[in-house]
Amino acid sequence: MGQKLSVTFDSNVLQRVLRPDEEFMVGAPFIADQRIVHEALANGLIEGFVAKTFFTKEAISKKVREDIFRLNYGRYNNIQSSFHRTGSPYISTMVSYNKVNEQENFTTFSRHLSKREILHLMRKFNVRILHTFLLGDISTKPRNVEGDFRTDDIQPSDYYKSDKSDAYISVQNDKCFRFIQEKLGAGVLSVDWIDSKDGKRTPDQANHDLRFKNPSAEESDIQAISTHYAHEIDIFCTEDKGKGAGELSVMRPENKGELEKCFGIRFCTLHELADLIRQQEV
Repeated sequence: MGQKLSVTFDSNVLQRVLRPDEEFMVGAPFIADQRIVHEALANGLIEGFVAKTFFTKEAISKKVREDIFRLNYGRYNNIQSSFHRTGSPYISTMVSYNKVNEQENFTTFSRHLSKREILHLMRKFNVRILHTFLLGDISTKPRNVEGDFRTDDIQPSDYYKSDKSDAYISVQNDKCFRFIQEKLGAGVLSVDWIDSKDGKRTPDQANHDLRFKNPSAEESDIQAISTHYAHEIDIFCTEDKGKGAGELSVMRPENKGELEKCFGIRFCTLHELADLIRQQEV
């Protein structure tokens, strides 16, 4: 293989490459691709990263997510980014299990790993966390929320330390974040979605915001893409095609195309990443 690739793994592929044979969609099509990417990661041929939102927003149980955001996320007066990193934050995690689900001639039967288990594997394979800069992304919820617990397991060493300054990364992050919202008309902040439900946004704004089925997932996606760009990672690997969050999702193919054209962000699926690895091994 030639030059080492750096890859940001979306939450829908991270577990597959950390435990390709034992966890998540065992026996599914393209399991060989999961193994190839895993081996490249294990052998140090690719560098792996994941956005911090995987351990914050995406770890909050869906049934309490809106209530948590109402408690913890205030209005930021259109300021998306902060200009400093924090130390080791409290991280919200949950343990959940897959139900048996038969579709497309394969069965999903393996349990989801807990966030703590995933963090342990990330350390084993040197997958590091990309800091995200959206205000409100540090505190996720109060203690004793049903189905979740708080942990400070994440250590400062688990974060990626770029050779670029925090200010530079923050500015780059904000540039991409604002482009997604203002130019693409994609992406929604959870606080905007909640304000629209509560009648605190204009009718036009509310019409836009409420078209998102899953505002938390969409906010996590735009944060992950923005920090991926800001940290200058080579490839964003995802299986997300923008169908679950709503019709304006940043993950829709046309939006990915605009981000590639304007920012050079390279998206690929696990299959495409595995093919790239195969080609470079020849």
